[in-house]
Amino acid sequence: MSSILAEPDLTPTLTSYPKVSEADMRARAELDASASGPVALLFTFGILWLVAWSVLNLVLTWKLLSPDFLSDYSFLTFGRLSPIATSMFTYGWASCAGMGVSLWLMVRLCRVKLGSPLAVVIGTLIWNGGLFAGLVAIHLGYGRSLESMELPIWSQLTMLGGFSIIGIWIVGLFYNRLEGTGFITQAYITAAFIWMAWTLLAANIFAAMPWVHGVIIAINNAWFISAIAHYWFTAIGLGAAFYLIPKVTGRPIHSYYLANLGFWAFAFLAGWGGLQRYNGGPIPTWLITLNIVATALTIIPVATVAVNHHLTMAGGAHQMMHYSPTLRFTVVGAMAYTVSSLTAIILSLRTAASEAGLTYVTVAQSHLVLYAFFTFIMFGAIYFIVPRLVGREWVSATFIRFHFWGTAYGIGLTIITLTIAGLFQGKDWGNAQIDNITVMQTTLPLLRGSIIGALLLLGGHLIFALHFLLMILRLGQISDEPTLIAPLHPEEAH
Repeated sequence: MSSILAEPDLTPTLTSYPKVSEADMRARAELDASASGPVALLFTFGILWLVAWSVLNLVLTWKLLSPDFLSDYSFLTFGRLSPIATSMFTYGWASCAGMGVSLWLMVRLCRVKLGSPLAVVIGTLIWNGGLFAGLVAIHLGYGRSLESMELPIWSQLTMLGGFSIIGIWIVGLFYNRLEGTGFITQAYITAAFIWMAWTLLAANIFAAMPWVHGVIIAINNAWFISAIAHYWFTAIGLGAAFYLIPKVTGRPIHSYYLANLGFWAFAFLAGWGGLQRYNGGPIPTWLITLNIVATALTIIPVATVAVNHHLTMAGGAHQMMHYSPTLRFTVVGAMAYTVSSLTAIILSLRTAASEAGLTYVTVAQSHLVLYAFFTFIMFGAIYFIVPRLVGREWVSATFIRFHFWGTAYGIGLTIITLTIAGLFQGKDWGNAQIDNITVMQTTLPLLRGSIIGALLLLGGHLIFALHFLLMILRLGQISDEPTLIAPLHPEEAH
């Protein structure tokens, strides 16, 4: 008998769903049914955007090596395709997946049915319609020259309209939650929707004011990028992790006091960063110093979250990552959150920012936050939620393994190669004897490695999309046991 099977407290959670009363099962089924249509629609849009982004990401990575590739037409130049890819990932995949996961979690945790699924469906269509129209506008040359705000203002305000419809129902679920259903996940998700609505509205309106020029626009843009990363993606990612890790392991959160402390510290500190990217630029020094100090203080929420997750998993629960797809994706994402937060603190310091601030290192940091952290937790959540939406188990453990290792190696290779290339860039740019062509040639071998990373990501996403399609078509397994990445009894696999 293997050592894993000798752990009596782990196998019940993995080999079968926890036993609940029939009345409770019926109640959960009714809750899931009320939100199944909108959640499935949000996941479908998100995964379509993810596949489209994967193809575009491969094209853009190739263009870094061969700038003439597909450059005969203006709408296929790097300057057009790069903001399109960023918007596809940020507002298409990541936001749709985040809204779908949030909606399902709020219905389950508040124990309140979704009152109007049609309204959320309409909100989803408006959000994605506004995004698609905005991407076409960028393609035609009508985008804005603002990082992460390239979509025209009418596009983002249209998306805000759809988002508000969904957000109203999220806040409504929280307001009408049953007594005794207060969880830290609800706090993160409810706050995320309020923060995101304010960020989209305030940043876009401010940028459109005729009296806003020059450096003020840059400050507004930096605040928007930081706010959307922290108050939208990070908040939803942490909220989902605080639900999934205890749920799969069958253990309560180690300390709710730490969880609450971390949430309020995050709420107070996370919105003060962003301007350190303009270190050395025409911005008051005291303002950048304030941002650096605030970013350094985010070590408080980061430490509380990391310690809480680690202690929740302590005592052998890490073994379950070998079997559970939800736990494996979620824990890897949670670990990436700690790493990305610590590297963000380091990169905010003036010395580090002067060396790496405008290099590939910042691109790698973006991948670490939006993909290694947020996207991995969304993958884990989708593996947990979809079987409960369709009443079937995932078709193939092999598909899940290919998805995990393809995306893990793909994003790992991308982050490592870009980070090393960025460090070479920063070092060489500081040497007046080295011209820019030489710097670019130095990074080329590393960028070739990122091509392999982009191919692995594309392969992993295609398998994930196919697997999701099979589930939506209800071709999954009819089983009382979850699909595990590896069998608990290896001899049974033969």
